[in-house]
Amino acid sequence: HIAGVQPQENYKVTLARSGPKFYDAIDQLVNSEEEAMKDVNAFGASSIATINSMLLLVSFLGIGVTVFLGYLYAVSIRKPLKHLGENGKRLSARQALLPALPGQDEFAQLDRLLHLNSSEVEIALARERAVMDNAADLICVLNENGDFLYINPFIERMLGYLPEELLGQPMNVLACAEHSLLADEFVRNSKTGSEQLFELRLKKRHGDFVDTRWSCIWSQEDKKLFCVVHDITEEKAIEQLKQDFADMISHDLRSPLMAMSNSLTLIEAGAKGEISPEAKVSVQASAKNVEKLIALVNDLLDFQKLKAGKMQLNLQSNSLQSIVAEAAELLFESAQHKSVQLILPDGELKVDCDYNKLLQTVVNLLSNAIKFSEPGSKVEVEIKRAGDNVCLAVRDTGPGVPEEFRTKIFEPFEQAPSSRAKEGTGLGLAICKLVAEAHGGRIYVEQHSLPNGHEQPSENARGSVFVLELPVNAKEQVVAI
Repeated sequence: HIAGVQPQENYKVTLARSGPKFYDAIDQLVNSEEEAMKDVNAFGASSIATINSMLLLVSFLGIGVTVFLGYLYAVSIRKPLKHLGENGKRLSARQALLPALPGQDEFAQLDRLLHLNSSEVEIALARERAVMDNAADLICVLNENGDFLYINPFIERMLGYLPEELLGQPMNVLACAEHSLLADEFVRNSKTGSEQLFELRLKKRHGDFVDTRWSCIWSQEDKKLFCVVHDITEEKAIEQLKQDFADMISHDLRSPLMAMSNSLTLIEAGAKGEISPEAKVSVQASAKNVEKLIALVNDLLDFQKLKAGKMQLNLQSNSLQSIVAEAAELLFESAQHKSVQLILPDGELKVDCDYNKLLQTVVNLLSNAIKFSEPGSKVEVEIKRAGDNVCLAVRDTGPGVPEEFRTKIFEPFEQAPSSRAKEGTGLGLAICKLVAEAHGGRIYVEQHSLPNGHEQPSENARGSVFVLELPVNAKEQVVAI
């Protein structure tokens, strides 16, 4: 046991002796660590200060860059944009542009393009002004109240006024007294947007009058009425001369011709004594020529009455087939003489019409068809219902009507080239047109159709179809002519 106790005691003694040293070593270690931590904290504080300084510097740099970019925008972008905007406004207002931007950037190129467009616009406007200033018609612009906003210099030649004298004045100050209210009505009616045509008598500065035709179109966007005014005084004078001439022929020649016709009829019948066969032939030829002259005078008289609106229609419900049958009977000898067969429609189709006027129209159409058809051919009349209208078609086998004459042949004294060698007054189809229009209908010529319904390949193919189209209930549509 003694030997076992001795080492334990030695350990304790040794531990007691070594304790202070151990504690000193620990204190030194702690102090060393504290010193190290102080160095670390000092370095961290220094780093944070450095970072804060850098962040502050970056912030100042950012503010500087922002200020610089703002200045750059003001100098390089905003100013050119303002310049371009001002030039755009001046271009739209047709004012002189600011000087072109220097440089070759996009803004300078765009500004040069504006200057180029301005030059082109000025050239176009100069040409337009030259055309309007030198036009042979009066050109003017009115506002929605009918006041003059622009008048070209032709007003001085037409009426004796200077343009500046009439600017701001109402248009009706130029109209004659009886047309003053009519002028206001025309201005109101012209605001529909579509082109309007009307005639107006204007007074000159020194009291004379000028007949004019106005062509007007309203601009809804500009709220302006653009007008072209044509002097038709000479045209009216020519029309009046034609009217006077026709009246003279119709009234001053008709009575003597009728007297001649009656006398020739009496001579031919032997009322004045027997005449030789040779003289009888001469009398018959003379009577035939007088009848042609009377027919011409009657056509002229009818045409003038229809044209002037002095002929009243006696509208009654009549059978078209009956009218066609009577017309064919009147032309039976002409058709038989030329060996032309008339094919008439069957059935019964009634229409409101003036019997005598429509009979005259059908006679004219059938007479033309017989005249231009080949001997031994057929002339066919067809009647059919087409909605609220009825169509009467006369089909022949003549030389046909070229496309360019299909409208002209309904004008007075107009004939297609193929018909000029034939006898005729040149008024028959014109009278047919007026009668059709007086009934609220129309008349036209179309290309011949083959039996299978296809049109012939050539516009000058033989044969024509004259179509008279009338409303069934004309009384509801016709205004007395």
